[in-house]
Amino acid sequence: MIKTPTLYPTWPQRLVFSFAYGKICAGALIFTCLWFMLTLLDDTMGFYLKLFFVSIIAYIIPIYAHIIERSVIAFDEIAPALECSREQTQQWRIKLTHRSGRWFVLVTLAAVIMWLLHISLMELYTPDVPFSLFNNREYSIKISAFLVWLALITVSSALIGNAFVLAQLGQRLAIDLICTSAHMILGRIAILSILSFIGAESLFVLLVMDSSPWTAVAPGIITLLISMFCLFIIPVWPVHKRLVQAKNEQLSSIEIQLLVLRKNNCTTSLPGEKLQQLNQLLLYRREIRQAPVWPFDLAALTRLGLYLILPPLTWVGAALIENVVDTFVQ
Repeated sequence: MIKTPTLYPTWPQRLVFSFAYGKICAGALIFTCLWFMLTLLDDTMGFYLKLFFVSIIAYIIPIYAHIIERSVIAFDEIAPALECSREQTQQWRIKLTHRSGRWFVLVTLAAVIMWLLHISLMELYTPDVPFSLFNNREYSIKISAFLVWLALITVSSALIGNAFVLAQLGQRLAIDLICTSAHMILGRIAILSILSFIGAESLFVLLVMDSSPWTAVAPGIITLLISMFCLFIIPVWPVHKRLVQAKNEQLSSIEIQLLVLRKNNCTTSLPGEKLQQLNQLLLYRREIRQAPVWPFDLAALTRLGLYLILPPLTWVGAALIENVVDTFVQ
């Protein structure tokens, strides 16, 4: 008998409150605590740099908890349409919210490695800036950078893991080309998951306003972009392939029925019953041709478009503000 590992809720979920507006309160509390902690460690740290460290952690933890909560609700909505046993369904549901102890160790190790690589990159390409762990200011910056990497790697790993769970659901979901509401739920969750990283990406403009070097900005941005791509494509790809296959099979079946119906007969010479059947097949073919093969509706695509233009607008706004400030200072 194979022993199943003990599963635990991810630590960002434990940091939010379960009451109404608990996530907002948790984010505000995290922001306040981190701000005072960094102020005590280093009261000379730049305002924008400190605001970046505090804001990105205070943002990504509550939004992650929100995404997990919405994912569980969406899972419960599509569970009746899954072609699997009740035990398998329950296992998938637990995987959305819980991880093994080995997973926590690996994720923390990955965060440490990314943090060390980031620090090494900055020391290599920014030789004019001293990065000594014994310097109080750089010590506080490095600890803050580690906390950011730990939060980003934990959240991205958990959400990408959930994306693979949703992909498994897409493989076992009953395909209906006419009623696609169950398919669209997967698309909505995929787009919602991107929200956490788009918002975090917008906050990197604070590093630019702090005049931080590119080595401080690029690693985080690249990590977020890779995570966003994975979160967008992994959950919907299996159901997309199944929708394409089902659509092609249905169209082929309709074409065969039309050929049989019209065999040795022209359309005008068909009897009334067969003519009615022909019209029904033509209408059904039109419906199938118009059936979407991606699990996204107009509302989800509109939301995605708004999410994607958010970072560029933030960066443009920051550049305008910086120019205005420089003008008044000069």
